[in-house]
Formats: sequence, C-alpha cells, structure tokens
Amino acid sequence: MAATALAGCQDGEQNYLTNGIGSELTAPGLVRTESLQNQYFSYLCRQATSQSYAPNASCQVDSWNLIVQQGMNDIDRRCDAYLQWLDNRKRSKGPWISQIGDTAAATSAILGQVNAGTKAITIVGQAFQLLTKSVENYHSRLLLEIESSTINSIVLRGRYDFRSYIQEQRLKFASKPDAEHALRSYTRLCLPFAIEAKVNDFSTMGAQGEMPRAGGSFGDLPVVGTITSNTTVFKPDRGQGRGNPTTSIRIAEAIQKALCVPADGKVGPRTVEGIRAYQYTQKQAETGELSANVESAIMNTFGASQPKPFAECDPQFSNFLERSIFQNDPANAEALAQLRDDLSALAKKHGVTVEISDADTLTMLRPKIAEIKRKIGGDAFRSGDKAFLNTEFTPDLERMLN
Repeated sequence: MAATALAGCQDGEQNYLTNGIGSELTAPGLVRTESLQNQYFSYLCRQATSQSYAPNASCQVDSWNLIVQQGMNDIDRRCDAYLQWLDNRKRSKGPWISQIGDTAAATSAILGQVNAGTKAITIVGQAFQLLTKSVENYHSRLLLEIESSTINSIVLRGRYDFRSYIQEQRLKFASKPDAEHALRSYTRLCLPFAIEAKVNDFSTMGAQGEMPRAGGSFGDLPVVGTITSNTTVFKPDRGQGRGNPTTSIRIAEAIQKALCVPADGKVGPRTVEGIRAYQYTQKQAETGELSANVESAIMNTFGASQPKPFAECDPQFSNFLERSIFQNDPANAEALAQLRDDLSALAKKHGVTVEISDADTLTMLRPKIAEIKRKIGGDAFRSGDKAFLNTEFTPDLERMLN
C-alpha cells in the first residue's frame, strides 16, 4: 500500500515539486478544458438571456457583464453548498469521537466477558485509539477548527465587496477573457486556501491594531474590465470597512445635481467643469477637484448631507454659474436681459454677426453662445470631451465680459 501511494506521488506530486506549473503555455487536457469551458459559458449565456437550447446552435452574447453576473450567481449556489457541507463536517467530529469511544468501551467489556486475553484486548484498544487519532487528524486543518460563523462572515463579506467593487467602479467586461478572469477571481473567494489566507490576514491585522478592509494583503478583486468612460468614480466612505456604498453614491449624485451636471456618480469632465464653475462663484481657485472643503460647502448649502433630492437645478441650467446668475430661476427677467446685453456686446467686440432679440430665452441663446465662442476661438471654443462647454455661459466667458 505504501509503495502504491509513493508511486502515485511520483506521478503527480513529484512533477509539481520539481517543475511547479511548468514553463510551457500549453497544459495537458487543454482541448477537454476548452470544450467544458465553452459549454459552461453557453449555459451562463442561456440563463442570463433566457435563450432556449437548440442543438448545434450557439448562444448569442450581447453583454459579457450579464455573463459575469449570472456566473457569480452560479458560483454563489455552489459556494453556499460548500459552506453547508463544511459546517456539517465540523459538527460531525464530536459525534464520531463519542461513537468511537462508546464502541471501544463496549468492545473491551465484551472481550473481558469472553476471556479473550490481555493481548487481544490491548490490540483492540490500540486499534480504536488509532481510529480516534485518525478522525482528529482529519479535522486538524485550520478550516475545520475555526468557527463556522467566522468562515461564513469572511466568504459572504468577500462576495459582497467583490460585487460592490464592480458596481462602484462601473466595470465593463468586454470580452470572454475578462469574464473568465472575473469569475475565476470570484470562485477563489470560496476556496479553502483563500479562506485560510483571509483568516491569517485578519488575525495578523488584528494583532497590529488595524481594522480589516476589503482585499487586505490577499488580492481577490478583479483587475480586468474597463470603466465605462474616462472618469473616476465617487469613492464611498467605508469608515471602518463597513460603510454603505449606496448611500454614498446617492450623496454624490445629490452634489452633482446641485452643480447642474449629470448625476451619474462619476467625476467626469462635466463634473470637473461643474466644480470649477462653483469655485468661480465662490472666488476660489478653479482646481476642478472635489476637495473636502468644496464637498462640505455644497452639502451645507444645499442639504446634500441627506441622501435625497434637494433644491435641484432647473433643467435649463448647464452649470452652477448659470444657476447662480439666474438665482435658480430661468425666467428671471433681469438676469436674462443682462445676459442678452452682455452677449450682444461681446459679439460686437469680436465682429460676430448674431441676432439677439428681447424674446430670446436661455435655451434660445445657447446656439448663439456657441457661435460667439466659435468666432473667438482659442480656449473659448472647446473640442473633444469638453465640447459641451460651447453652448454654456462659463466663467471664461464672463471673464471676457469684464
């Protein structure tokens, strides 16, 4: 038996011992692995899109994000089954040890009654002792010694952080390799070595007086996928790793509504320019950065500390400067008349032929603002991801009037 076990080690484990995973890109069973993986992704596709199965017909993938989401649901199902099995296995240790002890005692009593002899009784006792040690050794792994509640907490929190990270970063999985990496990363959260690594990680941090955080020293968040635009995302304040991302995003969107920019929770070009317009009205340096002071001022002014709609901009305004000039009333006759006069003077100064009448509303003035900026050129007329500024009354334009 020992020779057989040793031969098995020589065939499999010895190869890992000397070569690791190997230096070649190819691996044994690659064709079979590819076939099974294609079947799995086809299953996820049908589940995610409700496409019916048809022989020799492939499922049409319109969104790899849907595949990732359906895959995480499938992994959750398998992970929950594993956690339940692990809990049952942990609970079985005590009854097994107790049963072995009871059986050993009964066997010794029976052998004593039939005069089996001291040698036979000793041999049977040693056999039961070996069986007890075998059960204890089997349960000696860290995963089977720590509380089930601790394991469940680590796994469930890891799954929540993983999903929240994808949502907060607005990751877009554009290809099958991206989806495969994300699902492998998610699967790893429920593997024994990963759970034990998290336990050790958290215990080490606790000994150093640090609070556990998402990720820790064991990287388990996806590092592929693209953000849906060239923007950063409002970072939710986790406090001690237990914050509410949904509430934080709602506050961020409320701030954006106060700035008169799209409330998408992302710090893109529109939000940066919206912050600059706000800083201009407050006679601050126009950095475009949502610093703590700027955020606090906006929240205190408009009540954004409460995650609910508040004093939102009229949809006719495109930035905070316009809102400030019109006092959040696009029908403000005095402000509208002043804007018409200022634009007429600016157009005349730069030789722009544009007709501005007393009947022009703010909406009607926007193409005329763009025409004036186009004639002026330079920084007045923007292109690329800042082209939206061309129809707005901006701080740069107001500086030209003064």
